[in-house]
Amino acid sequence: MFCSLRRLPFSKKSIVSVLREAEKQFGPFEASIHFVGEQKIKTLNRQYRGVNRPTDVLSFPTQEGKRNKGPAYPAAKGDMGDLFLCVPFVVQQAKRFGVSPLEEARRMVIHGVLHLFGYDHMTSSDAKKMFPLQEAILKRALFRKKN
Repeated sequence: MFCSLRRLPFSKKSIVSVLREAEKQFGPFEASIHFVGEQKIKTLNRQYRGVNRPTDVLSFPTQEGKRNKGPAYPAAKGDMGDLFLCVPFVVQQAKRFGVSPLEEARRMVIHGVLHLFGYDHMTSSDAKKMFPLQEAILKRALFRKKN
């Protein structure tokens, strides 16, 4: 995990717990997570997606050419790619949705991981696969944290 910010509103350890839950879904994998500010994510979003505004999370799969309608890599091992999480954007999004910054950060990490594994939400059919899985993984991670 890499952080270009002075401080995070949650611990890195709390993010690791949600990655462990994702590994239960997909098997062992590696992913680099970068916690960045709005300018960095805006630059990446413009450069790689042609969208000139900040966003919550960007995923850069190492296996981009093999991507399909998830799960693209059911027996994945090794480096799946990079996630860039815009912490200020996620904090504002958490306020809008009435959840803690930690819960929203975990949700966005799962969201990004699902993109690394080939899931997408560009069509309603794809979204019906991706979002319930995202919330199920998050729910399991939150449940385990309470017990």
